[in-house]
Amino acid sequence: MRWWPRSGGALYAGAVPTIFPYPDATGSGEARQQRLVALAAFTDAQAVLCPPTAQADVAHWFDGQATRALALAGETEPLAEALLSPRSGEEIAYIQFSSGSTGTPKGVMLSHRAVLTHGQAFGAALRFSEQDVSVSWLPFFHDMGLVTALLLPLLTGAVSVTMPPPLWLRRPQLLFRAIDRYRGTMTWMPNFAFNHCLRMMRDEQLAGLDLSSWRILGNGSEPVQPAMLQRFAERFAPWRLHPQALTVGYGMAENVVDITLTPIDQLSKAD
Repeated sequence: MRWWPRSGGALYAGAVPTIFPYPDATGSGEARQQRLVALAAFTDAQAVLCPPTAQADVAHWFDGQATRALALAGETEPLAEALLSPRSGEEIAYIQFSSGSTGTPKGVMLSHRAVLTHGQAFGAALRFSEQDVSVSWLPFFHDMGLVTALLLPLLTGAVSVTMPPPLWLRRPQLLFRAIDRYRGTMTWMPNFAFNHCLRMMRDEQLAGLDLSSWRILGNGSEPVQPAMLQRFAERFAPWRLHPQALTVGYGMAENVVDITLTPIDQLSKAD
């Protein structure tokens, strides 16, 4: 969890953080530059925090502009009592970019009150507590990953186990192994991820695994694909995946994340 402590430091300092999509090896360097510069201009960013290995490139991209490239090395432990502790509930906690599935991503300013109220309601709806373990590969720059894999565990005192999205994409079996190893209880994924697991997973990769602790396996896509979820439940039932763990939800960055949610344990009872 490398990026959130830095954002937590911004919160502690009174700044407004946002997490940009992580640079990767896909696409041209020019395309990555244009994307980052555009997002920084949209948010009027004063600084971009980046790994030391990327500082020279990022500084060059912003040459002649007000945005600075700051390199932070090493890991820091987030101070839970400092995160999301505003002077006023109406202050901006962070800026969340929408997924951009229907157009250009838009930055949404979320207040501390909105984030904390949503976290409380979402956690209650999921019956999520400090006894739970979130296991996720979702990136933190997406609201589904930020809230379900980081903010909700942080606010409830639960454990969060994360892995890099590219690693999961190459080896989706690692998600199942993490569920078994850490007795994971909650994961959220979009439609393509369920289908990716169905296509890529082989029985020998699941040998000896116990998925019975997985009580919330949420689908956060639209439209919902009931037939696909049914295939998923049947495919992994031999490893003790309970069909009632499957649930669906719909969310928007403007609402922090979740708007509607199937009641826990009831999806498998639907017609």
